[in-house]
Amino acid sequence: MHKAFIDLISLAQNYKYKIDIFFIANIKNKTQNYSDYSDSSVDAEFLSEENYNRIVNSLKNQGFCVKCYYDEEDFITDCAKHDYFKTSAKQIVVINSAQKGTLIGRKSLIPSFCDLFNFWYAGSNPYICSLARDKFKSSCLLENLGISCAKSYLYNNKTGWLLGQKPPCGSKVIAKLNYEASSIGLTEENCFIYKSEKDDFIYSLAQKYKQSIIVQEFIDGYEIEFPFIKTNQSLATLPVSVAFNTDGKMGTDFLTYELRKNREYHFYDYRQINNEISSLLLECSKKVIDSLNLDGLFHFFA
Repeated sequence: MHKAFIDLISLAQNYKYKIDIFFIANIKNKTQNYSDYSDSSVDAEFLSEENYNRIVNSLKNQGFCVKCYYDEEDFITDCAKHDYFKTSAKQIVVINSAQKGTLIGRKSLIPSFCDLFNFWYAGSNPYICSLARDKFKSSCLLENLGISCAKSYLYNNKTGWLLGQKPPCGSKVIAKLNYEASSIGLTEENCFIYKSEKDDFIYSLAQKYKQSIIVQEFIDGYEIEFPFIKTNQSLATLPVSVAFNTDGKMGTDFLTYELRKNREYHFYDYRQINNEISSLLLECSKKVIDSLNLDGLFHFFA
């Protein structure tokens, strides 16, 4: 797999004088004027200035021309002002990690804009960007294709439980925002033994964050993050377990918003913990990549 990454870097060198890279990323303490939640900020998904500079400098050190933006609006305005759609002598390639605000589907703005004006971009198409952030619908799709997912139920503050289906009383579950990541909206209170009285809490969560809540069976054990790059093939990095202790096992704990924000956790090479399951995760992840038609850089949680 290492050779595959080296080959990608070599291939990129052949293009560096033919492309301009536009890098768009929301940066903590740099990106301004965005709507936010009152309790959990969306800046949990923003890059730190240190990580942002590390990415930009690595591209520049490889000889690429990089134009940087802290905000999607600045990128779109600059394109219109300088008419990059028609005047650029090089092919524009957009690398995007921006998703300012709280509205559903916001991650699809930049790929949609790029498709409209024939810019290349590193990532999935607009439809897949939104689908992949819909935890419930994407898990339903995967289940239908024979890929096991945690049993899930969807609650809407206006219509209640989808199709009247709710968790069995007495089952241990965790309630999450259906369209968010980085533990946004997640506290210790979100994990509980389900009973009908908990519907009030789930309703208040949906009201506060203005979106549906996915309620999933809670599975004790390891929490795994598995990054991939998809080009014409699926390239895996390595699966890492996330934990608070030295054995790499999360057990009955989970990453709340506060724990993630304060980085009160560590990463462990999961291959050293269970290489057999790591291989199974690799094969399962490849099936998910093909099933959802993912592209670019992304990572899975298990």
